[in-house]
Amino acid sequence: MKEKKAISFLAVFILQNKQEVISLINRLGISSLPQDAPIDVVNEIVIDNPKALEEGLKSIANEGYSNVICAGVCVWIVAGIVVLVSGVAIENTIRNSKREREEIFRQGYTQRYLNKETLNEIAFINRKEMQKQFLIAQQDYLQQEENMIQENRLNKRNNIVYIILGGSLAVFIASRLLKK
Repeated sequence: MKEKKAISFLAVFILQNKQEVISLINRLGISSLPQDAPIDVVNEIVIDNPKALEEGLKSIANEGYSNVICAGVCVWIVAGIVVLVSGVAIENTIRNSKREREEIFRQGYTQRYLNKETLNEIAFINRKEMQKQFLIAQQDYLQQEENMIQENRLNKRNNIVYIILGGSLAVFIASRLLKK
């Protein structure tokens, strides 16, 4: 559960600070992205290079939050990066295992191990799953924001109706009192 929360927090942080993250990616020379790059491209680069971006992401968090809040924010950013690094480590392990299996294939022991295409599919699925978790977290955040906006609009409309009814009632009572 903590892993999903860390990934979710990092994904939302990237969504909220997309321009700064793109600037960081460009400044570190990891990639050359335009400022209007799609969020899935930014997510992919962050997933592929978590260690290189760790310090920069923490500095972005420090700039955007007070020191009290940043302690919690930075902890979750680091936790998200650790999850990504472990995911990248798993992917590297899969790559190394794939190389070993390819060697076994060359030696003729293919019956006991997964075939090369299956291993490639597994690595692809693991990477896509991480990207999917990022996008789900970002969509959840955007949906929550939209729900809050709708709730605020409804509250404003209700307040306006109450003010109009109260004003009408006050005018009615005042007109009755003045007639007497």
